[in-house]
Amino acid sequence: KARDEFGIDDILLTNEDYIKSNSVLNDNTAGEYILPAIYIAQRQGLEEIIGTALTRKIQQLVDNNTIEDNENKHYLTLLNDYIQDYLTYAAICEVIVAISFKLNNFGASRTEDEKQYNVSYAEVFNLRDYYKGKADYFAYRLQRYLIANYSKYPELVEYKTIADLQT
Repeated sequence: KARDEFGIDDILLTNEDYIKSNSVLNDNTAGEYILPAIYIAQRQGLEEIIGTALTRKIQQLVDNNTIEDNENKHYLTLLNDYIQDYLTYAAICEVIVAISFKLNNFGASRTEDEKQYNVSYAEVFNLRDYYKGKADYFAYRLQRYLIANYSKYPELVEYKTIADLQT
């Protein structure tokens, strides 16, 4: 999309470089797998944990380059110390499935060297479960932080309907 076609919900709160440098994800893993995984982790995971209003607030601060302003330091702490850890492992859960399965006219397969082998669901999903455990830990840690610092984030009590979010 062109920059003017992006909405606030398209602003990602982490990036592929952060994930690669803070996890075991290989540097050769293509952004075409990582960026959609971050998007899904943020929309389906993070938004459910911290709510749409707080997610949008942080996206706006990032987009406006004001997250590092003194009055927004608590949002920066939330992003750097809690959200990015969660998004790293939640995105890896999504990436594992995407890079393990190659969908083509013959169905699902995986490539090893120059040969294709049938995918072992157990192998892929055991690895995914391992990283889901890490994502769950960071989600719990994020929730505990928000409970302890509830008063700093008024967005936690804002209720938005779907119609409100579309404006």
